[in-house]
Amino acid sequence: MSNNLFEDWQIKALRESGYVTRASEKVVMFNAEFKQKYFEKRLRGYKPEEILKELGINPKILGYKRIVSMDWRIMEQGRLGKGFYDHKYKARDFTESNESNRNRIERLETELAYTKQELEFIKKILKADEKCQD
Repeated sequence: MSNNLFEDWQIKALRESGYVTRASEKVVMFNAEFKQKYFEKRLRGYKPEEILKELGINPKILGYKRIVSMDWRIMEQGRLGKGFYDHKYKARDFTESNESNRNRIERLETELAYTKQELEFIKKILKADEKCQD
């Protein structure tokens, strides 16, 4: 698998699973049922590769990096306690409702700092404008 792209035979194998909602040369997306089962088994101590095999997905097709990434996303979504969802056909479907709290706080802090900078800039412009009018 060059450049971490799926080959045609791998895409075909993934699409045959009832748990896969989308498979392309770059992406594989699993349905909510898969994520729920995966999450429950992980909480019971199963390893990711064991779960994938049990659910009919060949772990060798996904590869180590994809498995680690998938595991993190499913476990994070499960920890948030808002339930699992099926991915639609968007490249990235992360909204505020499923961001981790830490990511949301970091994003809001950055936004606040930017807003403060804007406010200071506006104050300086107004002050300079007042001097020009004197």
